[in-house]
Amino acid sequence: SRIGTHLLGSAFFQQVPTPSGGKKPAGVAMGVLQPTSPASLLGALVESFKGQHPEYAVPVDIQGNTETSILYIPGHLRGILREVLHNAMRETASNAEVSGVQPAPVKVRIN
Repeated sequence: SRIGTHLLGSAFFQQVPTPSGGKKPAGVAMGVLQPTSPASLLGALVESFKGQHPEYAVPVDIQGNTETSILYIPGHLRGILREVLHNAMRETASNAEVSGVQPAPVKVRIN
């Protein structure tokens, strides 16, 4: 419901002229789909997790074309990457602790 409301609101604000002196709400300056860098989002998420959860601080190796930019809804991509990366880092750290070895890097490939 929230996603649909955001999509409709964003589409609406792109179709109507902005009143003189008015501003469009943050996040809808370019419409719903915006150029988004997965590598930038991943880098920020890794740093955030290391600060919030030092026990899950495992190396993350971002591979592939890190200059790639895709048209996507940035908040949605951030949410997807956050969950996948958090699970991968947590499980890697947990498995390394049980095995008594240094954690292997989590590898993320951007195509």
